[in-house]
Amino acid sequence: MWLMVALFCVIVLAPLAVQRVKASAGGPTVAVIGDSITARYNDEPGDASQGWWSVVGRHYGVHVETYAQSGSGFVRPGLECVGDRFGDRLANLKRHPPRIVFVEGGRNDWAMCSGHSLALTTNSQLRIAVDRFLTNLKGAVRPQTLIYVLGPPWGPTNAGQRGRVTAIIKSSAYRHHVHFIDTAGVFPASNVIDGIHPNRAGSVALGERVIDTIGPKLP
Repeated sequence: MWLMVALFCVIVLAPLAVQRVKASAGGPTVAVIGDSITARYNDEPGDASQGWWSVVGRHYGVHVETYAQSGSGFVRPGLECVGDRFGDRLANLKRHPPRIVFVEGGRNDWAMCSGHSLALTTNSQLRIAVDRFLTNLKGAVRPQTLIYVLGPPWGPTNAGQRGRVTAIIKSSAYRHHVHFIDTAGVFPASNVIDGIHPNRAGSVALGERVIDTIGPKLP
């Protein structure tokens, strides 16, 4: 019975959302590993739930695949502590080698699962998890693959944790010689629906921040 309950949670409560932006054949492929800020959104231009990754993909005319799950991060598994972490999805990149990888997430990692509740993640625990992930990510993709790590897009909820989590992720990105995209200011209260998740304006703002950082053309 417990096995059936566990399976139900994995399948229903925290599915790994795999979505794609359609693009012309032969274009570069982009992969996104992320949390609910990626997973909850779609590739419908102009739709209220169009994802930031869709904005980016359609701007550059590239094929995008997302490997994202609500509630997950470098440390935390998915919603209700059921599911997987970012590092558990790297096999997807080996099966479908991308030219570019975006890593969106970390805002869930201010806390970690401890039994049936959450406990504050220490700086050391988070640093080790991010370093391990980036090491394994670089080993899972081709040497010429470009990697962009987004500073966690953060709304008003738990805003006091943003500084330390972002600093750890930024420092790790620089240590591993991958690109870091600062997302400070993209999710003010007017750009989120619940203190965490973006409305259309928030997703567009995040997508445009990525585009502004990279430039008019992908490298």
